Amino acid sequence: MAKITICDVCKSKDKFTETKTYFRVKGRADLRLDYCKNCLKDIPKPMKEYTKFVYGLKGITLSDEEVKKMRTNR
Repeated sequence: MAKITICDVCKSKDKFTETKTYFRVKGRADLRLDYCKNCLKDIPKPMKEYTKFVYGLKGITLSDEEVKKMRTNR
């Protein structure tokens, strides 16, 4: 059986777009984000905003304080 990777951003919008590109944060498997070329512009670059974005796609809303605690508890 083949493994198909879909764009996480499209998936949150109930679309299914196959992709082979992703962002990954070393040591943080929870922050891997598969994306298609159309969704690249929607992904924030600063780490704090990126973390909020990835968790938001999973249905979890984080405050700035929670993100700060996550980054310092490593």
